[in-house]
Amino acid sequence: MKKLILIISFFFSINLCAQNISVSKDTLEFFDFWVNNKSSDSINIYNDDNSVLSLDSIATHYYMFHLYISYNDSIVNEYLLFSQEMTPLLFEIPANDSAKLIFDLFVPIPKLSHSSDIWTDSIIIFNNSKNNFAQDIIILSDVTLGIDDNIIPISFKLFQNYPNPFNPITKIKYSIPSSEYVEIKIFDVLGNEMINLVNEYKSPGTYEIEFDANNLSSGIYFYRIISGKHLETKKMLLLR
Repeated sequence: MKKLILIISFFFSINLCAQNISVSKDTLEFFDFWVNNKSSDSINIYNDDNSVLSLDSIATHYYMFHLYISYNDSIVNEYLLFSQEMTPLLFEIPANDSAKLIFDLFVPIPKLSHSSDIWTDSIIIFNNSKNNFAQDIIILSDVTLGIDDNIIPISFKLFQNYPNPFNPITKIKYSIPSSEYVEIKIFDVLGNEMINLVNEYKSPGTYEIEFDANNLSSGIYFYRIISGKHLETKKMLLLR
């Protein structure tokens, strides 16, 4: 009987301390940047439960942003979000409260494009909620950014896979400044080789490959690239 009471109390405490995250919208739009040289949009993040919601970190893939966190109509934190990097937020939203995240598109070296295409990206907000610990926000923009694949890179670079976490498909991007034999392999947390993605000679340039983890179970995996004298490993998370 005591054991049953303890179990009930345990699950009651989990429910009492659990957090739910929700957002005012799941898409941010950044258009007409070339008209006024500034494009801004914002979302409200709601803590829909009875304990603190922690916004742990945030990541963007292609674009760079100035991020401002507003709480009670006052700017309390400011960040510069770089593409391909994780930015710690360490911001808490009290129970049954909300905060506003304001994003200004940041273009340090503008690349004017006359294309009418709409470019997409996403922002992932990592948090401690029980319903969506990796809140994904879609980005729509008419600003062309990123690496021009026709330009020879000046240095070796392995990018963070995108999206991350993923289910079950993600993309891995890398740049090599000279002709090299390239290997990219996937390993599990025990160091066992799971998949050989690339095993061939490559010319200088920037490449992107798609990794389909449909036959793998949820968990942490590592992808390693060997290119000439360069060796680098990055971590990725598969969530089913």
